[in-house]
Amino acid sequence: MHDKRGHPDISAAHRSEDSTIAALARWARRNKAAFFDEHGRHWIGTDRFCMENAYAYTLEILAKQFSVDPGDSWLEAGGLDPRVTEVYERFYQRAHIAERLCAQTLLVGISVPMGPQLVPSLLLASHLKAARPQVKVVLGGPTLSSACG
Repeated sequence: MHDKRGHPDISAAHRSEDSTIAALARWARRNKAAFFDEHGRHWIGTDRFCMENAYAYTLEILAKQFSVDPGDSWLEAGGLDPRVTEVYERFYQRAHIAERLCAQTLLVGISVPMGPQLVPSLLLASHLKAARPQVKVVLGGPTLSSACG
């Protein structure tokens, strides 16, 4: 399959039952214990190349297609794909995130420790401001500190 520009439609290939992603997903479903420790926590490992769990890379491959980290390019492009923002907005609404704030809350701090968390954090801040305009929202953390130089 090809997209409108004639390039291969990679997302369609991943949906195929005989794709690598589909095969990994079937294997992961049958072998859930490979991804969790004895306490039920994700057993991901320490980093991509020196992992405590030999199957962590499999989980990374499966999760990659759901990544919403657009890198720096989205800032120059004028925004995110609306499909990405809609997913987060629906989640924040269904989880009643703004409603969970105490009525007396005047300030919310959001820490952004890693780059891929910037987009969800900005969308959360926007969601909170729309629902509770009187609440001040402050973002901080290593991602923002490093962005400032």
